[in-house]
Amino acid sequence: MAARAVPRGAGGHPPPFGAGGFTLVEIVIAILIISVGVLGLASIMAGTSRRHERAVSHGDLTAAAESKFEDLRGAAVDDPPALAEGGSLTANAADHADSVRTSHGRWIRRRWRVEAGPAGTRAVTVRAEPSTAARNDDQEIDLSSLVYVP
Repeated sequence: MAARAVPRGAGGHPPPFGAGGFTLVEIVIAILIISVGVLGLASIMAGTSRRHERAVSHGDLTAAAESKFEDLRGAAVDDPPALAEGGSLTANAADHADSVRTSHGRWIRRRWRVEAGPAGTRAVTVRAEPSTAARNDDQEIDLSSLVYVP
């Protein structure tokens, strides 16, 4: 039977497992794998941030439009002439446009159009749009409803 030579460390004992360390190739591959993972996470975080900003913008526009609807519904009961027909969704018209500041510090321009509706109602459309749109903002939102005029 042939004897095999076993490498010996200090004191004649074999070196402990893994005492040789990592090679340069192994380190480069590990850094590459970690950097790909970190870049993937950064991409996911950027996309999530954009979607969050867009959701906040959409919520602000919706809240501003709904608030104007509540004002117009109240005006229909308290002061029916305040719900006069007219207005435009694309240009400011007297008594049919205003601006409001949201809780997030954004200015929103609101325009509304009032038209005759069926059976003593008015067809109201409110457009809310950011005064200065950022990259992730919704451009505009239109809400329509019928308002009863007693």
